[in-house]
Amino acid sequence: MKPERIAQLLPLVGSKKIGQRTGWVLATCPMRWRHGGEKSDAFAVSYDAKKKSRCKCLSCGYSGDLEDLLLDLRYGVNHHPEYAPFVKFTLASELVHAEFEEMELSAADIPEYEAPVEKHEMIFPEQWLQKFPSISYHPKALTYCQKRGIELDTLKVFDVRYDPAQERVAFPFRNFRGELMGMQGRYIGPKKTRDTYEKGDPEAEQAPLRYYQYGYYGHRNMHVWMNEENADLDDTLATCEGPFDLLKIFQAYPNVVASFTSGLSMTKVKRLGDADSLITFYDHGNGGDAARAAIHKYLKGYPIVDLIPTEEQGDAGAMSMQDIRQLLKPHVKVT
Repeated sequence: MKPERIAQLLPLVGSKKIGQRTGWVLATCPMRWRHGGEKSDAFAVSYDAKKKSRCKCLSCGYSGDLEDLLLDLRYGVNHHPEYAPFVKFTLASELVHAEFEEMELSAADIPEYEAPVEKHEMIFPEQWLQKFPSISYHPKALTYCQKRGIELDTLKVFDVRYDPAQERVAFPFRNFRGELMGMQGRYIGPKKTRDTYEKGDPEAEQAPLRYYQYGYYGHRNMHVWMNEENADLDDTLATCEGPFDLLKIFQAYPNVVASFTSGLSMTKVKRLGDADSLITFYDHGNGGDAARAAIHKYLKGYPIVDLIPTEEQGDAGAMSMQDIRQLLKPHVKVT
């Protein structure tokens, strides 16, 4: 969708344009219930004449295309009717569904009928991963992980790396076939991260992101879960958000995957649709609530148990192993 049409769409979904950068229109997040009713200016919608627009919120973690956005807004408004007056679904839908007609495609962009097309997933070459050394060669990063309760054997199982240029602990992830799909990095340097600044502080724009998903030729496999390749779908599968959550839960119950975000699209959730049953182990608070709601929405009627840390515990990555095992024990066999 073109930026001028995005500007027309934003007020129809209860959002307000606040700026524009190369490839992105910046705005307030339309899903205020995910921010405790407050406005967040961390929302953005991409524009590209040859691709569908995508939107994301760096505050609540939401991610999806514009059709996902409308579906999630309708679901949210049904549960938070006080926000209904801000969303004009009919007019917004007309703009979104006209997006394809606006795309500036040439004949080369459209494959012939039954002709081979590129995979939805971009496979990262193994040689790319080798550019990042093992975390075991970097005492600072290794100590950071161990202080968070991650055992050395667990770091080896997940082939955890370190990016000295960006000062990030880096977690490779693969799809169900074991193909390399990318890497998620967690900044551990001395600078403040972008999300620790006060809202509106101009210095935040230059600060590093706390979490960053590496791309390959501009492609990121946002729909893939970390640890997919080891997931046993014939047994109860635990789901969580971040890589540190995953590694901590793994030490008590290995059949676990991580989404990297609390803003879950239908495509991402339905990758787990063949699992025997699910346990959600997301954060306490609005982000965790959003992830739990998405899983229940897209896997409606599925056997799902929600495990929610206390406000003091926060998330699995900050919990003690004793508390994690205690929360899991009534539902699965823990180690």
